[in-house]
Amino acid sequence: MAAVEPVILADIDGTLVDSSYDLAPVYPRIVEAMTLGASLVLATTKTLDEVLLYLDVWDMPRRRVYVVAEAGGLIAGYDLMDYDYMRGDYRVLELGERLEERDLAVAYGLKCGVRGYRDMRIDEVMNVTGLSREFAEAARRRLFTESLSAADRGCLERLEEVYKGLGYFTHLGRRFLTIGRIPGKAAAVRTLFRLSPLLGSGEAYVMAFGDADMDMEMLEEADEAYVVPSYSPARPNRSDYMLAPMPAPAGWIYLYDKYVKPWLAGLSRGVAALEAAPSQ
Repeated sequence: MAAVEPVILADIDGTLVDSSYDLAPVYPRIVEAMTLGASLVLATTKTLDEVLLYLDVWDMPRRRVYVVAEAGGLIAGYDLMDYDYMRGDYRVLELGERLEERDLAVAYGLKCGVRGYRDMRIDEVMNVTGLSREFAEAARRRLFTESLSAADRGCLERLEEVYKGLGYFTHLGRRFLTIGRIPGKAAAVRTLFRLSPLLGSGEAYVMAFGDADMDMEMLEEADEAYVVPSYSPARPNRSDYMLAPMPAPAGWIYLYDKYVKPWLAGLSRGVAALEAAPSQ
């Protein structure tokens, strides 16, 4: 057995995929990393349904992939020691509070044309996001977060301050303000590692990738930190992070090929040599 359990911890949007949401460019390397012994933790603002669609479409091995969905609203893994219910092979634990209409009344009360996914028809979600119908339907099935849009960005900026003042998680991206009563990605990742015997074995070596401010705390706590540049100027406080020279998906591919793959390959060769050596 390997003395080290390599883990790739990655955001999806802006880190693994660009605005096309196509995993095809990075998929061969993700499979390669898992073949070389790495587990994958996808920490994203996407819903669990969206991530499960990715896993189905790209035929990823569920026992090597863990999920932090809706920015920490829930976690999913095959080996969680505490969980609320099953989704296929996954044990799912809810960490956030499900949003109710009263949570969104704040946004509607601002009266500047704010709309969330739940206010839109599927074709409108498709037009706003560029997602296919199947993925748009999955994106609309939010439990813990809502992505709010408005023609006036100043409205979203004012709304973010209001929700922050009320104690909500907030993240203002290029087009959406995401709000929720959730712990955030980093706290959810900590819980995931605590509840997974594999990830929490004490042997995990975590290589974390992100692009936006909500990813930076994850990168601070990882063994290695990698930033894929995007619209966000966010960077971790640590000085030893690696920055890709281009955005996703090419940026993630660059970082993987230059830093992660050689290390994983060396680790794999070392393990193979130990297993082949005659016992004393």
